[in-house]
Amino acid sequence: METGASIIVTEAEFDDGLRAIAQQTYRRIQTAKPGASLLLEKHPGYTYHLPLIEHLMPGGRYIHMIRDGRDTALSMLSARARVGFGAASMEGAAREWADSVRLSRAHGKRVDASRFMEMRYEDLLADSAGGLRKLLAFCELDPDDAWCDRIAAEHHFDRKQVSSGDASHNALREKPGAIWQARMGLRQRYVFDRVAGGWLRATGYGTDGWWCRSPLDGALMALYPLQLRFRRALAHSLKLLRAPAFKACAYK
Repeated sequence: METGASIIVTEAEFDDGLRAIAQQTYRRIQTAKPGASLLLEKHPGYTYHLPLIEHLMPGGRYIHMIRDGRDTALSMLSARARVGFGAASMEGAAREWADSVRLSRAHGKRVDASRFMEMRYEDLLADSAGGLRKLLAFCELDPDDAWCDRIAAEHHFDRKQVSSGDASHNALREKPGAIWQARMGLRQRYVFDRVAGGWLRATGYGTDGWWCRSPLDGALMALYPLQLRFRRALAHSLKLLRAPAFKACAYK
């Protein structure tokens, strides 16, 4: 039995309404740049809505900019501390990175190969002008060499950092892996591997046991799962003890 809005509006009509809102929004954006021929959307949250985007706006091109998940996780935690945005724990950051990679690659298999491109952040950083040429060519735009060289030079993070990125990481960005190697502690490495280690290896960023730098690391973390279960059990017990129903029963 149909209930709610489906009684009044069909699914096709609802989709047409959403599509009209999106198109109206894009038209207003284009008004500000009348000479533009391409609209770029780059919010990371869109990763969770790729099938809907394809359904409402078919034919788009998708660029999956992938980065070492360990560096990404540290960036999320830094953003949380500085501007209140992003995951609040290493576990949450690792899960968000793994989910993003999984969903992006799954979408890449659903659409035509000519409309999906994956590029590593580290490769773009190492050769920004060359990376821009590849991206422009993928979008069927003219990869003008002089323009790419100029943009790459003008927007290097040493000269112009317009986002809310952590500038304290800049000195480490040139060397792949330098950020997490310098800033990620043992427990953070261990937690990240437990949550997202499979995808780290699947994307070629990590190998088995990467988090353990010495036999001592392994020994120190051997009891961590047990400690974690104990803390969770203790927290659950304390929550029950504080519950009104438990107190009423205890003092009846």
